[in-house]
Amino acid sequence: LFRSRYLQAAFDVSAGSDVAVRLTQAQLQLKHGELEQGIRNLQRLYQESPKHPQVLRLLCTLYEVANDWKELFTLLPALRTSQAISKETLERLEKKGYPALLPIYSEKGVKSLIAFWEDSPTSVQLHPPFIRDYAKLLIQHEAHEEAEAVLRYALKKMWEEDLIRLYGLAAGRNAKKQLAFAESLLPEHFNNAILLLTIGRLAARNQLWGKAGDYLEKSLSLKPLEIGRAHV
Repeated sequence: LFRSRYLQAAFDVSAGSDVAVRLTQAQLQLKHGELEQGIRNLQRLYQESPKHPQVLRLLCTLYEVANDWKELFTLLPALRTSQAISKETLERLEKKGYPALLPIYSEKGVKSLIAFWEDSPTSVQLHPPFIRDYAKLLIQHEAHEEAEAVLRYALKKMWEEDLIRLYGLAAGRNAKKQLAFAESLLPEHFNNAILLLTIGRLAARNQLWGKAGDYLEKSLSLKPLEIGRAHV
């Protein structure tokens, strides 16, 4: 009864505007956790008024609350061009949405996964969780060269333990150069257990068994529990 009165009041204030009434209805559905109904309502409204800022904002909110990143992804171009949300909000959604969509493209195959990465915004490509999840999927697809290149590029710009750990698991084309790059990070991170583990792994790939043993032993002495869990 209260909701009906609320909608009637919205109808009266908006002088019969169907958009205003249905927006109010969707807001109430969101408030009461009726996400599916709210999304259906807003999707129909979006088809009728695709440039309406309030429709875009509320539909965006509903998709995010429902964790429906696939649908939200299709809405991003309209959100960008309409400026219905702030640049900061758009970047936040991209940094949440793109990593969430990686498994969908991964299931389609490595070419689809790489194309999705290449089409993603630069700001997202520099987001550590996105790089990490992308590299892990590449390695699982045995696209080791692509994973090594992405991780090396990222590690030249930032230090992230997750990325250096994965770097030791990516079997790049040139094992000698890969080892040299990992060793170049030592001066600033000489007591980092994950880096030492990575160098040990890469030394083993180069059949430098003595060096591999030394680095792996030192790595284990620093953080034995973490090193025991350091795999993809």
